Amino acid sequence: MRRIKLFSIIGLICLFFFIGGDFDNDIVLVDETKDYIVEEQVNAKNIPQERVQGSKLISYNLYRTNAEKLKKERNVEIIAKVEKKMTQENTNGISLSDKDKLLLAKAIYAEAGICDVEEQEGVGLTILNRAKQSNCSIYEVLTAPGQFSSVIDGIPSMIVNKTIVPIEEEHITSQVWEVVERLSDGKETQVEKLLREEAERLGLDTEKYAEGGPLYFYNPEAVSQKQLDSRKNVKCSVRIGYQVFYKYWDT
Repeated sequence: MRRIKLFSIIGLICLFFFIGGDFDNDIVLVDETKDYIVEEQVNAKNIPQERVQGSKLISYNLYRTNAEKLKKERNVEIIAKVEKKMTQENTNGISLSDKDKLLLAKAIYAEAGICDVEEQEGVGLTILNRAKQSNCSIYEVLTAPGQFSSVIDGIPSMIVNKTIVPIEEEHITSQVWEVVERLSDGKETQVEKLLREEAERLGLDTEKYAEGGPLYFYNPEAVSQKQLDSRKNVKCSVRIGYQVFYKYWDT
């Protein structure tokens, strides 16, 4: 059955080749213990050269002409490493639904709508990092007791003339939407860079105090003296605009 499956796949590949497939730019991942192609038509142009050179990735033509030799090698360890690399295109990225993106955009606008991009990124990244750390939803992060004053009755809101105004989609600026897309794509932010530089300057463990970005932020001008006092032991923090960001809460 496996041999029939193998020949069927190779037959489809040959058919694709004759109708215009570009196999020079395509590679396959072969699981030699099962004798069939696991990953089909992965474009080599999208893979860093060092990854191609260091992995068991082969062209369709090479697979067709050397199938028997490849099946005898059966290097399971290499195959496992390749599969891991192929499925981790962006380890920093996070998959967000349209609903999640809208909620995140509302929260960023509520907390930092009038602020610069760097501050908005810091706010958004903090929310995402909280969700990752606690393995919970963005909504659960935002509605956790005593965490986000801009979230009222479960809805990101702003105060206008002492009136609570829920954030609607039409309020959100193009800049905030761009921030949400950058965060969901896993792009490095200024707040991460600054935290790393500050940790290095202080001789602290950058992984503990900076990598991945902040888990907390606060506005020194908008919190009580008691809240300021509770943060006196925070060793590594950076201020961007109105907010102070940090990853680790020293006690």
